[in-house]
Amino acid sequence: MNAPDHAPQPVTPRRSLRARSRVRGTGIALTDVALIALPFLLLYWLLTTAGGLRTIAAGAQWAVPALQSVKVESGSLWTAPRLAEVIYDDGTLRAEVRALALDWAPAAALFDRRLDIARLSAGDVRVATASSDAPPTTPTSLALPLALKARVDIARIVLADYAAPTVDGILLTDVTAAIDSDGVTHRLDEVAVTTPWGALTGALALVGEAPFALSGELAFSGPDYSATAALGGTLVDGATAALRAQGFGLSGQADVSARPFIEQPLTALRLALDEFDPQRLNAAAP
Repeated sequence: MNAPDHAPQPVTPRRSLRARSRVRGTGIALTDVALIALPFLLLYWLLTTAGGLRTIAAGAQWAVPALQSVKVESGSLWTAPRLAEVIYDDGTLRAEVRALALDWAPAAALFDRRLDIARLSAGDVRVATASSDAPPTTPTSLALPLALKARVDIARIVLADYAAPTVDGILLTDVTAAIDSDGVTHRLDEVAVTTPWGALTGALALVGEAPFALSGELAFSGPDYSATAALGGTLVDGATAALRAQGFGLSGQADVSARPFIEQPLTALRLALDEFDPQRLNAAAP
C-alpha cells in the first residue's frame, strides 16, 4: 500500500533585515534613518568638538598649500576656538599668528547675514611682505558679503621684510579696535595703537563702493610732541588729511592729499609753521 500523499507546505519567505527593521506604520527602515542622520551627526561633531576643529584645521592645510601650520589648542569652531599657532606663507607674504582666540556667534551669519565677534584676540602677529614692482590697481569693490561687528585685541604686531622675516621692522603693541560694518560702510572705532614713536588713537569710516569715501579723526601723542589729523576725500580721487602738530619748538599745520592706487600716491602737500624755536632743537642756536 502506498503512503498517503502529503501536499507540500508553502514556504514562507524570510523577511529581510531591512524589511523586519521597518518602523511600524511608517515604511521607513531604521537603516534609512541612520543613513539620513549620519551626515548631520558628522557635521555636529565637526562644529562642536575639539576633535572636529582639528579635523577642519587638517583639511584646511590640505586644501591650501600656503597654510603651513594650524595648531589647535582647545574649543570648537562653533564656540570659542583657540589656536596656538597659524602660519601662512605664499612666497610673497608670510603671516604668523600665535595665541589666537575667537569668541563669536556664527549662527547669526547663517540666518541674518551678520557676523558678530565678541572678541578676536591674538598674542603675537608677525607679517612679512616682499616688495613688488607691479603697479597698484584700483579695486572694484571693498564691500563685505555680510555685516560684521567685532572687537579686536592684539598684544603685539611686527611688520617685517619677507627677505628677513625674523628681523623686527615696525613694532606695534596694545592694538585695539571696534569694527562695525553693514557690508558697505565700514567703521573702525576706539582705535588704539602704541608705536615706537608714541600712541595713536582715533576713529575711521570707509565706504566700500567706489570711489571709496574716507572720513575720520586721529590723534598722536609722544613724550614731547602731539598731532591730530582730520581725514576726508576718497581713495580714488584723492584722500585728504588736515594735520596739526606741535612739539620740539615747532607748531604748525599741513594739508596732504594722496591717491593710494597710483604709482606716485602723494599728489599735494602744503606746510605752514605757526612758531619755531630753534633752541628746542639745539641749545646753542640763537
